[in-house]
Amino acid sequence: MISFIFKDKIMIHRVNSIEKLNEVKNNFIGVELDVVYDSVTSYFDINHPPAVSIKLNLKEYLANSNELKSNVYWLDFKNLSKFNKDNALLELNSIVDKLAIDKNRIIVETTSPEFIKNIKDEGYLTSYYLPPHLHTKKEDSILFFISAINDNINKYPTDYISFNSNDYSIVKKNFPNLKKISWYTGNSSTIKKIPSKMKLYTILLDENIDYLLLPYYSKTGNR
Repeated sequence: MISFIFKDKIMIHRVNSIEKLNEVKNNFIGVELDVVYDSVTSYFDINHPPAVSIKLNLKEYLANSNELKSNVYWLDFKNLSKFNKDNALLELNSIVDKLAIDKNRIIVETTSPEFIKNIKDEGYLTSYYLPPHLHTKKEDSILFFISAINDNINKYPTDYISFNSNDYSIVKKNFPNLKKISWYTGNSSTIKKIPSKMKLYTILLDENIDYLLLPYYSKTGNR
């Protein structure tokens, strides 16, 4: 029911194989995947370390679903740095140009927003992946993190901030007007429980939440 009502907001979390992509690509507006840029061979490996790589190239992955012109791809860029940001952008541009993918269908997410300006300037959507587990911190620690996050947001603007839904209340309180993307890390059975479902509805009804990732357990295996 949730995925039907909010079909323009719900994406699938951690779709790191073509098999899983094929299961979900026709039923949801988009997918999130983890990418690691390999500077030696100059390609994006789809993998979530410390999992063992299956050597799946981003170009092959995107070509597999590019017939769906409305699909959104949320790339969690695991190792963006000042050393690879320029070559990584060249490779990403090469892929999207060859496949004729609109850059505004791609969200590039990083924990290091200071290195993503060149990607944003090229027309991709970008997101600052906030420090995790804010809801577990003591009040003085939260104030420290919020101050540091504000500094990054002001110095290195991105299209979105992204965070685990467990931190939604804190993020909404401190950054009410910023555009956001988030993810829910519970399991499918938990989603059906009333408190979890109510929380999900609250998040999805937030006009500043553009996308929410939900788990999906693939018949062909999860990566």
